[in-house]
Amino acid sequence: MKKFKGFTLTELMVALAVIGVLTAIVTPTIMRIRPNRNKMMIKKAYYTAENIITSLINNTTYYNDLSDVQDKAYLGFDVLNGCTADGVDIPGNAHKFAELFASKLNTKGDCTDENSFHICTTTDGLIWYIPISTFGGTAGDGTKGGDGVNQATMFVDVNGDDAPNCRQNSKNYSGSSCTASDEDFDQFGIVIREDGKMQIDATGTGTGCTGDCKAAEDIQIDTKVSGD
Repeated sequence: MKKFKGFTLTELMVALAVIGVLTAIVTPTIMRIRPNRNKMMIKKAYYTAENIITSLINNTTYYNDLSDVQDKAYLGFDVLNGCTADGVDIPGNAHKFAELFASKLNTKGDCTDENSFHICTTTDGLIWYIPISTFGGTAGDGTKGGDGVNQATMFVDVNGDDAPNCRQNSKNYSGSSCTASDEDFDQFGIVIREDGKMQIDATGTGTGCTGDCKAAEDIQIDTKVSGD
């Protein structure tokens, strides 16, 4: 009679134990070198915003210099003349910046307005909370920075409706607080000034940093690597 060779129960248990040990050793290494999708999308969102804002602030059709004809030092986004973008009429009011910015995004479906934000979802799954603001174009509107220049904050959720829907220990666009760890967050803010300058919503450095500090750190690391 032909005998069939196989594994004994003991050999099988030893093999499973070895596989378990190898998995425990290798998994942390794989997790460290695996790209963090949220981190990648934060960078993508930031540089997308940077490119759009640069194109808007330098487009004299959208934001022409009215300082010679009106008694005000116009800096850029506070110029409220109506204009046309890609064949669409853009109003000369608080919706101007939001609608111009949205027109440059590859949006999926229609944008909606909520809590003074123009909310758009892009085809890559990001949700953009674009501020509806005149950047000081109307008296009393706009939040001034430390140097007296008006500014507004835009928020981005890099994985759409998926959890945790939190910034790094900061309030979201509607003013609701949520607590996320330095690594487990999917939202961040971008402060946009009326002169076209922008930065991630974080102040200070190291342990004294407040706001979206990890997102700001990720951007700085990327900048250093690129040699800028």
